[in-house]
Amino acid sequence: MEDLPLYEPPTHPAALPEPIPDYSPEPAPDEVRLIARRSTQSSLTGVFTNAFGAATLVLLGQEDGAEIPSYGRQGTLKGTIILEKDTSSICQVAVKLHGCLDVSTSDVGTSKTTTVNVVETLWSSENASQSCPDRLEFALTLPKMFKHGDDEHPLPPSYQSRFTGMPFITAQSTYALEIVISKGRRKLGILPNTKRLQQRIEYRPESCPPRPISSTPCSFTSIKTMPEEWYQSSFTMKQRRPQDNLFSHIHCQVFIPAVRIYGRADTIPVHIQLTGALASLRCLVLLGPDSPPPDPTEPQSKSPINIFIMRAVAVHNICKGTTTSRAQRVGTGLVRAAPPIVDFECSCTTNWALPCRGCCDEVVALDWEGEVSLGEQAREAVVGFVAGALNVKDLITIEITPPKAAKTCASPLVPVQHGIPIRFVTQSYVQEDEPVF
Repeated sequence: MEDLPLYEPPTHPAALPEPIPDYSPEPAPDEVRLIARRSTQSSLTGVFTNAFGAATLVLLGQEDGAEIPSYGRQGTLKGTIILEKDTSSICQVAVKLHGCLDVSTSDVGTSKTTTVNVVETLWSSENASQSCPDRLEFALTLPKMFKHGDDEHPLPPSYQSRFTGMPFITAQSTYALEIVISKGRRKLGILPNTKRLQQRIEYRPESCPPRPISSTPCSFTSIKTMPEEWYQSSFTMKQRRPQDNLFSHIHCQVFIPAVRIYGRADTIPVHIQLTGALASLRCLVLLGPDSPPPDPTEPQSKSPINIFIMRAVAVHNICKGTTTSRAQRVGTGLVRAAPPIVDFECSCTTNWALPCRGCCDEVVALDWEGEVSLGEQAREAVVGFVAGALNVKDLITIEITPPKAAKTCASPLVPVQHGIPIRFVTQSYVQEDEPVF
């Protein structure tokens, strides 16, 4: 193997580099934008100001008119502290970025975890020969992770929830920027006179789905031709009296976009197919002959299927190995019957409890199509997360309830509720390198 030749520098002097040209995100008059890569985090130019009296806090990079400063993942708090005119008595100025996760339940008790603790001294008389300047700039960056026990977790977003009743759960993830101004020692005291000025901030980490929701209509035909675009979840609606062999269980299949990670402003298409004996499905979609009249306040075409988004909040106790959980609805949906329409007419229709053998043996399928979303809560909704003992997750929930039957003859079907875990992110899918005109 040959040795590499020795490098000898040129004998002539290196040419001076050309001056760096000015760049701008906007095209010049003689330029045209061809391709633009969209960003989930746009550059914000607003300024947040809060006058405390002893000092004024100025934070850059905010939305215009923001009431509370907000930052994304690993965001940097850039700003200025404007002190009162007389700074001769100040001996130290520091800023602290603090985050805390507080969880309390009736079963587990109370736990408090520090998620952020960043401290920076902006000025100290010990290292200065002159009085403290009246303007101090700072830049503090939020960490990406925090430690809980031996595990690391992503920093949780700002969050607050409270469930009353039993078991009760309260959980909150909070962040604050604190200005600490220490002045000369008091005449009769041993500690400096310290003022603590605190400003609450919001932490909203942004993210987007890895792929888009399919633009193909959510029909059973598209599900069969493009199964890779859909996620299938199955469950069973049981009948009350399996020993009489008159009614059978109903098999339920739910199809949603395969990605299962959606923007919080997205509308999620849903397809539901129920398969079972004609007699069983007839009990689900039709009122019995002796059933009470429908409630005049409810729509006449009320579907036995209800769909909504459920948020589940769970707190895990590692020592006891137990979990306390509560849930609440955070979104709604609507489903509509889809063709083909099944003919339920039969001579046995007049007898709710005794279907004929033909209706018991014939297997049919019914389809529903619809959508579900977070609706008006989308913009302010906090996405799900796991942080220490706290787990906040979302589920598309399907609830199937048979119509009210006569008092003397209860419906042979048992109501059922089924949840499909999904995850919301702050942004809808963004096509990279999308042409912009």
